[in-house]
Formats: sequence, structure tokens, C-alpha cells
Amino acid sequence: MLATHLNRQLDLIVFAFALVLAAAADASPQDQGAPGVNSGNQAAVIARTKSNADQGNAEAQTRLGVIYASGDGAPQDYLEAVNWFRKAAEQGDADAQFNLGLIYANGNGVTRDHAEAANWYRKAADQGDAGAQNSLGTMYFDGEGVPQNYLEAANWFRKAADQGDPDAQFNIGLMHANGNGRTQDNVEAGNWFRKAANQGHADAQRKLDQINANENGAKKVHKEAAKGAQKAADQDDPDVQYNLGMQYAYGDGVPQNYAEAANWFRKAAEQGDADAQFNLGLIYANGNGVTRDHAEAANWYRKAADQGDAGAQNSLGTMYFDGEGVPQNYLEAANWFRKAADQGDPDAQFNIGLMHANGNGRTQDNVEAGNWFRKAANQGHADAQRKLDQINANENGAKKVHKEAAKGAQKAADQDDPDVQYNLGMQYAYGDGVPQNYAEAAKGAPEAGLTASGANLIMT
Repeated sequence: MLATHLNRQLDLIVFAFALVLAAAADASPQDQGAPGVNSGNQAAVIARTKSNADQGNAEAQTRLGVIYASGDGAPQDYLEAVNWFRKAAEQGDADAQFNLGLIYANGNGVTRDHAEAANWYRKAADQGDAGAQNSLGTMYFDGEGVPQNYLEAANWFRKAADQGDPDAQFNIGLMHANGNGRTQDNVEAGNWFRKAANQGHADAQRKLDQINANENGAKKVHKEAAKGAQKAADQDDPDVQYNLGMQYAYGDGVPQNYAEAANWFRKAAEQGDADAQFNLGLIYANGNGVTRDHAEAANWYRKAADQGDAGAQNSLGTMYFDGEGVPQNYLEAANWFRKAADQGDPDAQFNIGLMHANGNGRTQDNVEAGNWFRKAANQGHADAQRKLDQINANENGAKKVHKEAAKGAQKAADQDDPDVQYNLGMQYAYGDGVPQNYAEAAKGAPEAGLTASGANLIMT
């Protein structure tokens, strides 16, 4: 079951990287006469990429590999894709290392070689690439290319899961649910399935529904788990204390009791457990079983946020935005939202989009707002999709705003401001206040320091 996620990833990554080119190819017949949407401009983009790749630019080499792997803009040629991915991978480009691993794992244009796939996954995983970490965990789980080792599989899944990767969260949930290399634990499995399901992971939602539906069996398992957990928690194991807090919070095998949940979360939180710190913050923010105390909530959110917990970072940003528990400060709000958004948190992406849309502590900017709403919407965030639709629907007003923005942006972009160059590139890519023109859009990407994955995922 784990391997199905691995096989699915190649299509996702190649598609995501190729979106700029695919957008032109997929234009409807009535749009194909529009400026910028033609084979000439597409060829110019590819020529520019090829020139940069020939000069040793690793990001361009990765993009060129994607072009050949996807067949968008050039005949599909996996051997040529491997050639360019390898050049970039040997320079340490994590995206290229991951893609090269995927190609060897799936045998696209090369002899399938799981050991070689694992080698490249490991290089990208060691750089913190969550997709590579999940894929390497899958290989350890299945014993493909490496000796089967559930502890190593769990280690890599956990690294990716802690970065918010929903496939990894699902996979580590499966290991708990099935008892792979550990005691079977539906409570912990449910925790991980819930995290993945909250990001729209359909398989995780089904597993969570199965656990919840099997009430009689689940209650027996959870009651026994609660008894053992109580004993272990008394021995100051923060993981067990956190899990027991979750059981009391959800009434899972024990009577629901928020005060008791807060008690166990605090024990784990005081030992530095970020998940417990975040949940304790939530309890104080909502007044579940304790007197509502925004200052105390902010205190615990900050402890978890300082450890990189994206949910806590977003919640702390919300408190700064609303001035609850801390002085209102839009700059601090934006700082914490951005930290969480850069980890892929869709709520934070939506929130920073709102700040740009409403001009909170900054100049109102629908282009930048749209970029963040699009990122969140691509993860299934319904409010972000509605906001994006509002921006797109308000054509007359939007065009006036964007035309003026484009004029100013052109001047600023000429002064080598990478953020402005990026935004102007997005406007040309979408025809937002300027004629749609992919060749113009492509100009800003290398100078602005955009990666092949970053530049295109935003445009999904």
C-alpha cells in the first residue's frame, strides 16, 4: 500500500514542474491567438533554459530535465531527462536528486534500479526534501534497494511528516495501525491519519473513518491503551503523555475530559514536546477545561513555533493579527504566517494572502494575494478558492489595479528587485494587467532565484 504513493509521485512532480509550458499547450482554441501563447514563445523559454543549463546552472538543468521527462516543449526523452537531472543532482540540487530517484524507481528510460533510486533519494532527503524522505522511508518499508527496516522507515516518514507531508503522515499512521515494527496503536494511527486528512488526503480520511466506525473494537483497544498509557505517562515519557492528552481531548477510550487533557499536555509540553505545546495553546485559546487565557495560549504557541511547528506559527500569527494575548502587530503576524506558509501550511498561506488582499500593514496587492490564495486552494482550502474566484471574477476593477501595478512593477523590476521581478513574471504568466506572455514571464525566474519546483507550483 505504501508503494502506491511512491508510484504516484513521479507524475505529480513532472506535472508540477511543467505547468508553465503546459499552460500554453492546453489553451482553448479561442485563446491560442493571445499574446505569449504560441510555440514561438514556448521555444524561447526552452532555448533560454537550455542556454542557462549549458552554462552549468543547476536550476535550469533541472527544468530542462523536466521538459524532456514530461514531453512538454520537446519530444519526451527520459534518457535526456536523466542526463540533465544527473548534471544538476551532482551539483547538489535536491529537486534533481529526487527526480532522478523517481526515474530509477519507476524505470523510466533506464533499467529500474531501486538501489540507485535509494541513493539519490537519500542525497535529497539529507537536504531536508520531504518527498525524498517519504520515498526513502517507503523503500525501507518495502525492502527495495535497501534492507527492509521498519525503524528506518519510520525515521524517514517521521522527518517528512513533521514537515507536513501528508503522504508521510498517512504512511506513519499505517505503521501504527498495522503494528509494523511497533505495538499496534489505533490512537496514534488516528492522530497521524487526522493530520493527513486535514490536508485533503483521501486515503487517510478513509482510514480515519474506519477507525471511528469500528466503535466496539476501537473502544476495547483504546481502553486497554489508556490503562497502559496512564502507567507509562506517570513515568514522564512525553510521547505517551501527549498521546494520553489526545485521548482525553477526544474521549478516545476514556471519558472526554479537557482538564485532564490539559494536565497531560502540560506534562509533555514542559519537557519540550512541540505537539503538546501547540495543543496546550489551543486549549487555553478556546477555554476547553481551563479559563480562557490568550496570553497563556500565546506563550505555548510561541514555544512550539520556535521549534518549527507550522500550526503553532500560524496560530501565533493570528494572535498578533488580532491583538489577542500579545500587542497587535501586523509585521509580527506576517512574519509568523510566512514561516508557516513556507512549510506548506494552507491556513497560513490563506492568512498571508488576506493580509495582501486587505492591505494589512502593507500596500494592498491582489497579485501577491492571488499567489498565496492559489497555493492554499491547491491544497483544498475552500476559503482560499473563494477568495481567488472573487479576485478573478472582479475583472474590470482587477484590470485597472493590475495595469497600474504592472507599470510600477516594470520600473521596480528594472532595478533588480527579485520580489518585484517575480510578481511581474506572475502577471505576464497569467495576463494579469498585461498581455499574457510566457517569454516575458520567464525572464524574471532565474534572476529572482526561483527554483523549478517553486516557480511552477505557485502557478497550479
